[in-house]
Amino acid sequence: MLDLKLKREQAGFAVLTNAGYVAPRGLPTHWAVDVIQEVTGATLGKGNLLFFHKPMDCPLKVALMKREDGQMICLTFDGEVLARVKVNISPNGFLSDDKWTEIENALGTDAFSLVSILWGWALEAPWGLLKAAEFHNHLCPGLVAGYFLVDFIRKRYWSSGGESFAFIACPPWCKDDAIQILLDLTPGKKSFYVVELSEAQRRSLIDPNVAGILLISDKERRRGKAVILKFDWQKAYDLVGLRPGSKSIADRLRLMKGLLAHLSDPPEMVSVIKEVELSGDVLKELIEAGVNPYERLGLVSR
Repeated sequence: MLDLKLKREQAGFAVLTNAGYVAPRGLPTHWAVDVIQEVTGATLGKGNLLFFHKPMDCPLKVALMKREDGQMICLTFDGEVLARVKVNISPNGFLSDDKWTEIENALGTDAFSLVSILWGWALEAPWGLLKAAEFHNHLCPGLVAGYFLVDFIRKRYWSSGGESFAFIACPPWCKDDAIQILLDLTPGKKSFYVVELSEAQRRSLIDPNVAGILLISDKERRRGKAVILKFDWQKAYDLVGLRPGSKSIADRLRLMKGLLAHLSDPPEMVSVIKEVELSGDVLKELIEAGVNPYERLGLVSR
């Protein structure tokens, strides 16, 4: 706090931690949340106390970032040794591959988690998206695509009536963690199903931009609907002015930053490929093991 010239409870900084998720060398870390709040004044209610998910055996990490200049200090405790590193991760300006390598060398394996989530906070990403990033353990273009999909589903199909909803993540990618968190559709509640496609099955798709299938069921009528959704990545890249296919981490962060700027006025990247009215029995067939739901719904070439 002193190094970053921060005072308790002042505006313009955030704390990101995996406290409560990890237990290095078997030591619980939930106590650190109270310490963080007491020392910094950051809280969930203020929206500047953020979390990211990690396996239990990982070190405890606490990162403080100042929005004004992007200075960030990360503390790491492995159960025995406390380490400290300071680095600038400002989302303003151009991020080169060389600069990313410098940041990654300083922060280690959690660099992308720390930088992407704190960028999201600094760029005023919605709280729901930040909660999805907590679960996903980073913020990336795929997760933002999931936010766009959820926004589309809520505006067009979601209701509090007698219908129930489920989602088939086929093919699965980062978007699906946003859908689970924001729509409360989960495998444990039998409302979220993951189906991977083989390369041959992917090539047979009439539209390669499929993002998944929303299932809407009316149990009283024993009827329902399958909505095949699409996310157009070419439009996403065009919107930001990047070339598709880059595997550069710097480009992933730039794409994510560009998409965040359009959350309040989402462009037409999400659309419906096909809606199919189905009986309850056929809806059940779509989630059975070994079934290619797109073949069952007539979305493959013969």
